[in-house]
Amino acid sequence: RLRAALAGGALLLSAPAARPARAQGAPAQALADSARVTAATRALVERVRAWRARHDHEVLGEFAGLLAIPNVASDSANIRRNAAAIVRAFARRGVAMRLLESPAGGPPAVYGELRAPGARRTVVLYAHYDGQPVTPSEWATPPWSPTLRDGALDAGG
Repeated sequence: RLRAALAGGALLLSAPAARPARAQGAPAQALADSARVTAATRALVERVRAWRARHDHEVLGEFAGLLAIPNVASDSANIRRNAAAIVRAFARRGVAMRLLESPAGGPPAVYGELRAPGARRTVVLYAHYDGQPVTPSEWATPPWSPTLRDGALDAGG
């Protein structure tokens, strides 16, 4: 089970706790398990890379669309637009999403959960989706106008 949340402008993904450590005296089994995990991990990484290569333009366009929404923490209207865009992006990928409103009226936490049958570990990701004010004169291109230069997407905020 995997859970995702953006809390106070931050992304949080979580899943169940890790399984207990192996008992001493089973090094051969531990080594065999390690080899299987490594092979499985390599296969997963290759599948992810292949998917990304097939969807490069789509993902970059979606990311640029998100970066084009101003994300200054004090701009509640645009912070809500950011939260809604993040909800849509995760939901398109099969994550059950919802906004968790702050009792203090701050930015909503974006929460999502992706269940994985048989999962025995928890994965947590946490990232802010709000930013600080920018000084447009310090930018080579206007803030919130995503520009691809030298392989990096730069949008400010």
